[in-house]
Amino acid sequence: IGEKFRNRAMKFPGLISGCTIDWFQPWPKEALVAVARHSLEKFEIISTAEVK
Repeated sequence: IGEKFRNRAMKFPGLISGCTIDWFQPWPKEALVAVARHSLEKFEIISTAEVK
């Protein structure tokens, strides 16, 4: 990859050994809205329907 990357990896080994990369492909808008609704459904959000 390069000299800078190698030097930083040696300087900060935790970045390599303790790192996880979650790679997601693009999601459809409906899926994002469904996940957001599921995550927020346990909270009582007081607002108008337009804001929600």
